[in-house]
Order: sequence, then C-alpha cells, then structure tokens
Amino acid sequence: MKGLHLLLPLASTALSWSPTGREGAHSYPKITWTHPCANGLDVECGFLSVPIDHGHPHRGSFNLAIFRLKTNRTDSAGSLFYNTGGPGGSASSWFQAMQNGGQIWSEKLLANYDIIGVDPRGMGYSNPVVCDPEIFNTKPQLLDAGDDGGFAQTLAFNKAFGKSCLDRTGALVGFMDSVSTIKDFELVRQALGSDKFHYYGMSYGTVLGQTYAETYPDKVGRMILDGAVDRRSVGIGTVMTEAVTYQATMQVFFDWCETDPSCSLHGQGQSVRSIFSNLTARGTVLPASCSAAAPCRPQVTGEDIILTFQPALVAQDPLPSLGLPGRVLLSEALAQAALGNATLLSTPLARANRSADTARYSYYAVACQDYGTALKTAADVRRVLDVGASLTPWNKGLCEFLDIAVTCIGWPTKLTNPPRALDPARVAKVPPMLIVNAFFDPETSAAWASGLREQIPNAVSLWRNGTGHTSYFLHGDTSRAMDDFLIDGTMPADNTILQS
Repeated sequence: MKGLHLLLPLASTALSWSPTGREGAHSYPKITWTHPCANGLDVECGFLSVPIDHGHPHRGSFNLAIFRLKTNRTDSAGSLFYNTGGPGGSASSWFQAMQNGGQIWSEKLLANYDIIGVDPRGMGYSNPVVCDPEIFNTKPQLLDAGDDGGFAQTLAFNKAFGKSCLDRTGALVGFMDSVSTIKDFELVRQALGSDKFHYYGMSYGTVLGQTYAETYPDKVGRMILDGAVDRRSVGIGTVMTEAVTYQATMQVFFDWCETDPSCSLHGQGQSVRSIFSNLTARGTVLPASCSAAAPCRPQVTGEDIILTFQPALVAQDPLPSLGLPGRVLLSEALAQAALGNATLLSTPLARANRSADTARYSYYAVACQDYGTALKTAADVRRVLDVGASLTPWNKGLCEFLDIAVTCIGWPTKLTNPPRALDPARVAKVPPMLIVNAFFDPETSAAWASGLREQIPNAVSLWRNGTGHTSYFLHGDTSRAMDDFLIDGTMPADNTILQS
C-alpha cells in the first residue's frame, strides 16, 4: 500500500479557511494558482491553510499543497481528485512521474477532467512528518518481537521513534487520521467551487474515498476505489487476509518463473519455491553492497527479503517512473541473492530531509491512528506469528499490516479513527461507485474489495483476472472501463471480470 513522493521547496500563497456552521454561510477562499510550480513541476500549484485539528480550528493550521493539471476543454467534466495511497503517498510524486515520461492517466481522461492532486496532511509538501532517521534505521526485526527480549527492544524503538516524530513535527502528528484528511479534501472542493467530489483512490486511497463518501454522501460524484481496503477487518484478521493474498500472488510469480525462460531462476535444477524458502529461512543473513549515494543496511535477513518482495510484486512489467521493477528484474534480484549478493533486496537507510523517508514516517503516523494495534505483549505477537507460519509459510505472515500492528505498540498518539463498518444509513445515500480489484493482488485482497462492496449498496464490483496491485495504471480493459465510468457514467455490470 505504500506510495511514492517527493519533497522540494515550493512557494505559493496560503489561503486561510474560516470555520462556519454550513457550506454557503460565507464566501470560501479561492486558490491562487501559480504555473509552473517553484519546484519545477509543469502544473499549477497553490496552498490552502487548513486547521491542524478540525474540531478546534483556531488551535493552529498548516499549508495544504494542491496541484492541478488543467484540461484544454471548456466543457470539461470538472475536477477529478486522486490519491495514490500508502499511506504516505503524495499527489506531487505522480505529477513528477508524468513529467519524467511516465504514463499515468489516459489521454481520454486528461481531455475531460482537470486533475487535482492534494498532498495529504503530513506528506509531500503539506507539512511532512519528520522523524529522527538515526533512530528509524535501528528498527528491529518483526519476527524478534515474539520473544520477551525482542519485544522489549521493539517497544523501546517504537516509543523513541514516535517521540522523535512528535518532537520534530509537532502537533500535526496527533491528527494524521483519515477523517482529518478527508475534511481537508472537502475544504479544497469548496475552495475550487466544485459541485461534486469526483475521485479516484488507489490502495490506501480507497480508505480516504470510503471515509469521504460516508461523511459527505451528498457531495460524492463519480468515485472509483481501486485496490480496496475493508476497514471492518481488524487485528489478526487484517494481517492474515493480507498475508493470504500476498502468498497467492507469490504463487503466481513462482509459477511464471518455473515456466518462463525470462525468469532468472528458470531451469536452475531447483524449484523457485525452494530457492525462495532457503533465502528467507530464519537466521539467513546475506551481504549487500551499499553505496554512499544509495545507503542501505549492509546485511539482509530473510525477513527483509520477504518485506521487500511484497511491494515488488505490485506490477508484472517495469514502471520506472513509479519505481516499480517488474517481475523480470525481481527474479534477477533473487538470483543474485542466491549467489550471495542481496543488494537489490536490501532495506534503504533513512536520511535527513529526504522525501522518500518522510513518506515512510507518515505511513506509521497515519496507520497508528487509523488502525492502532491489539498487540500488547510478546505472547500476542508470537500468537500472530505462529498462525502466519502455519497458514502462509512462504511469507510467514510478514506483510504491511503486521508491520503496522507491531510498530504501533507504544506509539505516542491516540487511536482516533479505529476500524469499523461504514454507517449503512449514510452510505445508502451515496450514488453508484466502482470498486475495482485484481484477484491476485499482493497487498489488498479481493476479499476486502468484496467486503467493502457488501457495505455500499449502490457500488458495483469490477474484477481483473490478473496479478499486481491496483489496475488503472496498467491501461488495459479494466482501465478503459474506469475511464468510461468517470467520463460519461457508463457502469459495467456488477461482478464483471476483465482480463487486462
């Protein structure tokens, strides 16, 4: 679920928001756009001053960064907001990817919508969460938290890391929940003068979409949730649902490797599963050749390989502009590791004032307020690890939500937006929306997409019979179906299955 983003200085006018009882009670500020942006992005950019705490708007504010790519049409369909997930992903990173030659949106969509990207609170250019990189680089292994000594080390790290985020960022760290974020989005919608909130959310961006829809059902326009998260799932249920879909996607990768000569592990005289199991066995430690330009942990454990392997399965084909290697390069990384060089599977070290690291920090700041953890002791962690080792032995239950559950133990801010079902009375008012998922997604399970569909009566499920995380950027039949819905409202039949 983790996203990409950049952090460069950007200057614009910050417009303030004055609280009021209801929309229309006063004139909302308009955003003054500048073009190009001070950071070199060839789009329009601006800021909106929003409250740190929406419940107490006079207790401080920060500048929310907003980016717009305008269509040339005067009869456009309006503004399309998007969020890349993470949590921690920034809209500005996708604009940067487009500028670097990456194809994100279809030409058809760009011709019909102004594309609106908001760097969510604590991310990108919107007052990014800053923590101590030296502390972060000492993050313990998740598997070690299942014994008393390892748990004590994990708890000490979590408290020190979380405190460093509070000390270096300030009060915003306590207001990183998704409810606060969608209230920011609503203020941007009002400032733009848009009648409806048209939205494409991928991965964790689907949490923002469903939260907005529940909170402001009468403002929802055309909404797509791609790679869905079902927030009813909590605790070990969340971890194991993700671990199972991760293992199912691993199976697809292993099957491809066994049959396709383009896989670097093909025809090695040993099954790919056996090679992977040997690389990820408990106690395995492999060297990595780090450079000053790209520092990494000099030793790579089996746990490191499993946690690096999961996001690397996001796309079968390489997407360099989004930092996705594709399966051929991933197989080469495994082949090099099998020969004793695990550099391509190593964990990058955090550095001061680097955008990729602030994305990692905000990931935990959001997750610990949206999910928190039910784990309180080493025995709690060990129970989850034992179940994971039994049900998903290839990944041992290691996945992003296990990382969240373990790292949120002792986190310094309160759980403000705990997992729960959507309010049925409110979501019943939401117009038809599209929920999209691949059957073999390494991060967001088709079970979550189905569970979210159960809660939203006017939603339609669209499935892609393939592998990888989310579907729009593949620009296949599923992407074209999403375009048709966003542009002219054409909705596929519920439970349509597409092949690309």
